Amino acid sequence: MDRSIFAVPGILSACALAATLVLTAAYAPSVQAFDCALPRHHCIKVTVDAATNTLAVDADPLSKKGTGHQVHWVLDNEPGQSYTFPATGIAFSGSGARVFTNCGVDPANAHVFHCADPTGTKGTYKYTVTVSGNPRPPALDPRVINN
Repeated sequence: MDRSIFAVPGILSACALAATLVLTAAYAPSVQAFDCALPRHHCIKVTVDAATNTLAVDADPLSKKGTGHQVHWVLDNEPGQSYTFPATGIAFSGSGARVFTNCGVDPANAHVFHCADPTGTKGTYKYTVTVSGNPRPPALDPRVINN
């Protein structure tokens, strides 16, 4: 009896599994290059309310204490939205522009914006949030408080 015919279904099953894994990996979300659970890392969720076309952040103000902090803004689009951060998506005004450094869009993900706060200089710092996309919502001006 030729047993090679019984190997074909097993080979086909293995091929189907491999194809499924490849397709799943192609559509899997990218891994974050930062961990919001780490000490001194702060993640602020940014949303656009489709009904009112307004921006919101889930931490206003963000209060923190000490040196060596990293702030990450994560744009959370609703279904059908395709907003991203422009190069100046988070812009600190006044002295905040000197306190918050290395600010920029994540090179691997335009839905994430990072800033460092190496010194933790005490004060209240206003920043402006803007996003790219249509319809474009008006800018938002939340705050960070360094205690």
